[in-house]
Amino acid sequence: MLPSYCGQIVAFPCPRCGREYKHKTSLQRHLRYYCGKESKYACKYCGHKTNHEIALLAHYLSAHEDFATK
Repeated sequence: MLPSYCGQIVAFPCPRCGREYKHKTSLQRHLRYYCGKESKYACKYCGHKTNHEIALLAHYLSAHEDFATK
């Protein structure tokens, strides 16, 4: 459940990039591991970047149809 104040939903915005999170712990994880960090993996077709190898594989499968046939 989202935190609320006087019936309005409160989000937890990142002070660095502005991305919003439903939970404070999600914001803390974002700040510790992702925000401002260089991505480790990049797509060789379009340059999409991610921090996880499995996320890059998922990107290949969803964004580049010819990848699955190779």
